Amino acid sequence: MAGGKVLGAWALLASLALATWGVRGQIYVKEFSGKVFLECVRSQGSKDITWWKDGNAVGNETQLDLSGVYEDPRGLYMCETGGKKKSLQVHYR
Repeated sequence: MAGGKVLGAWALLASLALATWGVRGQIYVKEFSGKVFLECVRSQGSKDITWWKDGNAVGNETQLDLSGVYEDPRGLYMCETGGKKKSLQVHYR
């Protein structure tokens, strides 16, 4: 991705994250070295995280790399931790 395109995608995702969760959000959008990541905040006392994309398990780390793993990352992402689920709809590619 070109630098401007990455920044534009990051800004779009960031606005979606804020619109979905407000200031108390549990899924954060980060951009680093031209890649876009989703970061899930663990629930208190929970050690496990499961990431889902459109109903399919895709990871179990705190961060999920959208730009490095998927050619087309559009879809509904859900982070599950401590019995709680948070979701974020991604609309860029």
